Amino acid sequence: MDRAGTYRTKMDRAGTDCTRMNYISTQICRLRKGHVIKMKVDVKEVKLEIYVPGEFIEEIRDALADRGIGRVGNYSHVVSYQETKGFWKPLEGSNPYQGEKGELCSGNEMKMEVRCPVERVKQAVQIIRKIHPYEEPLINVIPLCNDLLL
Repeated sequence: MDRAGTYRTKMDRAGTDCTRMNYISTQICRLRKGHVIKMKVDVKEVKLEIYVPGEFIEEIRDALADRGIGRVGNYSHVVSYQETKGFWKPLEGSNPYQGEKGELCSGNEMKMEVRCPVERVKQAVQIIRKIHPYEEPLINVIPLCNDLLL
């Protein structure tokens, strides 16, 4: 542990500029001037971030849970959400759920987060798109490396 109280990897003590968490989460770590090392990580789960109107959260949650998505240990239906504000501008050819073509719009929506096994990501995205009211739903798929820390 250094003076700032940060744990560092052997790579850091050898003169790199990466902390342990950055090294694990980015999988690519800059050493000195253009040298990189790559770390292969066997990702078993991802986090799905879904931006959706609040009235669709329960329907999406339940449909995902029916397929085993949103499980943590002996718990199912594990989902979190928080209110957020979004901006968008529907372009020509769009069919907006809310707002007018050519106008910058804003509104409140929910960011829904749920864990998903990697092998079920395509199925999860199909389920979400089937229920989600937006023409182009915003769904982020984020690799989780939690098992590396256990």
